[in-house]
Amino acid sequence: PVELATTEFVKNEDEDLEKTAADFFDGKAEENEKKDAVEEVPSEKGVDSADEIDAKQEDEKSKEETSLLEEAKEIENVTEIEIEEVEIANEEDVELERSTREEENEVVDPVLDSSGFPLVPFLTEEDFKSADISPDENTKLLLMLNILGNDDETIVRFVNILICHGKSDYQSAYFLVSDAALYVLGKDGSGGPFEKLKRWPLTRLCNLEVSLNWQTLMLADRKQNVITIVTANEAVTRSLCETIQLLAVEQCSLSLPIFKSDDCRDLLIRKSCLTPGENELAPIHHYGIVFWEPLDNAPGVEAAYGDKRVVKEGKLFVQMSLLGVTYWREDYFVLDVQNGILAQYGSKHDKECKISFTLKGVCGGCRRRQDCDKPNAFEIISVDKSVDSMTLASASGEETQEWMMKVLEGVAGTVTASETRHHLSSSIAMLGNKIHLFRELHRNEPIELIASCGLEMISSVSYDSDCLAYSSLNFNSPDDKSETGSWLVFVASRHELAKFHVALATQWKETFHINLPFFELADSRTRNRARDTVALLRSTIHRNDSLTRGRDAN
Repeated sequence: PVELATTEFVKNEDEDLEKTAADFFDGKAEENEKKDAVEEVPSEKGVDSADEIDAKQEDEKSKEETSLLEEAKEIENVTEIEIEEVEIANEEDVELERSTREEENEVVDPVLDSSGFPLVPFLTEEDFKSADISPDENTKLLLMLNILGNDDETIVRFVNILICHGKSDYQSAYFLVSDAALYVLGKDGSGGPFEKLKRWPLTRLCNLEVSLNWQTLMLADRKQNVITIVTANEAVTRSLCETIQLLAVEQCSLSLPIFKSDDCRDLLIRKSCLTPGENELAPIHHYGIVFWEPLDNAPGVEAAYGDKRVVKEGKLFVQMSLLGVTYWREDYFVLDVQNGILAQYGSKHDKECKISFTLKGVCGGCRRRQDCDKPNAFEIISVDKSVDSMTLASASGEETQEWMMKVLEGVAGTVTASETRHHLSSSIAMLGNKIHLFRELHRNEPIELIASCGLEMISSVSYDSDCLAYSSLNFNSPDDKSETGSWLVFVASRHELAKFHVALATQWKETFHINLPFFELADSRTRNRARDTVALLRSTIHRNDSLTRGRDAN
């Protein structure tokens, strides 16, 4: 288009130039004829003669012709010149745009912009596939032989997820997507085979349902069978929904709608978190599934830890014997590591235990029982001849593994950092000017409020630029404004952390009309403790076996 326009411009200019030149020379010819007819007048002092006038006119004519020729030459070269100018201008514009973009995106701090306000990074392909696992060839073969329905079924994605067994009692599981069905698999971490917890053929799916902020995905079939998959990661949930929808269309010509349970979760959160007199219409600014740990005298310490001696409790099947007949009974067990005692109750609400099993000096260890008629059975071995060994069974292989580990801790009388894992898991919501932590089942059942804090109690937020998987909410004493503790909040990804920071900072600024202070975490003790917790959570969720080969360690 530039060349065509320039060519037309040159053509018009050439025609105008030729017309102008012809008019000019015709006019000069008439003037010369008139001058020749005039008689020669003798030159007087101060007056030019006819010859001198003619010489000047010839000189001016020559200059004019030279100027016109130079102008014509410039017009003839205008195409090449303008094209070069356009190319230079385009290069300058591109360079200016690139420079502007680099200046706008230049971030010295990975968390904050130049004004100190939190940044939300753009989602990348790595974010969408951050929970995907690359199984090795042996694992693929085992999955094809033991899990997949037929030989023609192909694995599309294999994703690490969480499933909820109790209120915020999240356990690691795996979500396998094939070209024919969806699977939820369990694995006890001891190198044993996968356990098929649920299977849905694509043809039986009727819809997908996501929770607030895309933290969970609920699958429902036409028989009203449902299961909730916890990702705690918006990018992973969106990616899974897209994968399932595409497969349903390609394989079954089935269009799966996505429903959002925002209204239902919103109602439950308000009902459980708001107190009488608070604004029932206060918006929920943020919702997420996190792991958290209160430090020092921060709100929620007592609710989070309670009796620190108890690190494991729950229902177990115990093997009983009566008149030579063996049978199983379900009771409630509480493990007291500090005193090394495993207490057996009839139910959770009983005040007195039926039996107490002393671990220190009596227990010689634990082992799995494969010879029982109950799956997931294990035995607490007694080295004291006066005390019988105890055979127990849990609901899953992973639960059995955790009980065995806790019993061994009780034998040694030690408590490791893993004891707080079930306390750390929770949901977080920013409702109005308050932050609430609570446990939930993700089945539209009432939630259990753990702790709350008002924005006025928060003095600052600390972050670790080398480990963007957590941040610290620092609290002030209402009296002397000195720091009294903090909440360590652990999230699934940098993007989830940024969303929480932005929601908190935005509400803070709207309330107090100043920016919420964000600082690099300087306390090495807290930083090391938080990084250890991050490593613990990752090692708990991502088992160090053949499944994780090919996964980026970071």
